[in-house]
Amino acid sequence: MPDDSPGAFGLRAYRSGDRARLLDGGEIEYAGRIDDEIEVRGHRVSPSEVELAARGMAGVTDCIVGLVSSDQQPGRLGMLYVGDPDVRSSLPVHLAKRLPAHMVPTLVCWTERLPLSVTGKRDRAAAMRAIDSEPSPDILDSTSVVDSIWARLLGQRPTSERESFFATGGDSLLAMRLLASVEHETGVRVPLSDFFDMPTTGTLMSFVKGIA
Repeated sequence: MPDDSPGAFGLRAYRSGDRARLLDGGEIEYAGRIDDEIEVRGHRVSPSEVELAARGMAGVTDCIVGLVSSDQQPGRLGMLYVGDPDVRSSLPVHLAKRLPAHMVPTLVCWTERLPLSVTGKRDRAAAMRAIDSEPSPDILDSTSVVDSIWARLLGQRPTSERESFFATGGDSLLAMRLLASVEHETGVRVPLSDFFDMPTTGTLMSFVKGIA
C-alpha cells in the first residue's frame, strides 16, 4: 500500500498485522495483533491453522487452540476439543505429522462442549482457562519433539532410540540443522561431536532430559 506518512512520497508501506498506537512523545506502543496469531517460543502461530489440522482427525468434532500462560510456566500452546475422549493422547502425534513442532499443542483437554461468549461466539479465553485449571501433565513430551524434528529432516520418524541418523539418510549438514532445531525447541544444546559419536535419538534425549 502507498506510504502516506510525511516525507515518504513514492514509497510503499506493508501491513504487519500488529495493532499499535502512537504516543505523545512519538513512540509507538504495541497493542497486540489484528489477526489471531500468537507467539510460542519465538514462533508466530496461527491457532486457526492448528484447529483446521485437528479437525481433519477422526474423533475431533471441533476445537479451540490458544496460549495457556501461568506464573510457573511460559506460554504453552493448548487445545480444548470436543469429540471422542479416547483420541486425546493421539492428537499430538497426529498433528506432529502435519505441522512444525512449535505448532503442536503441548496441552490437550477434552470437553463436552466448547465455551461460548454471550454473543454465541467461541470463547478462546475461557477455553484456555479451562485447560489451565485442569491438573494434567503435558501430553507432548520432549521425546515427541525430538522425533518430530527428526521426521521433518529425514521424512520419517525413528523406529527406535538406537536408529542411526546417518544410516537413515542424514549427513553432516542435516545433523547441524537437527541439533540447531533441538536447541531451539528444547533450549538444550547437544555437542556435535557427541552426536557424531552416537547419532541416535537416544543420544539427543540423554541431553534433553539432563542425563548426559
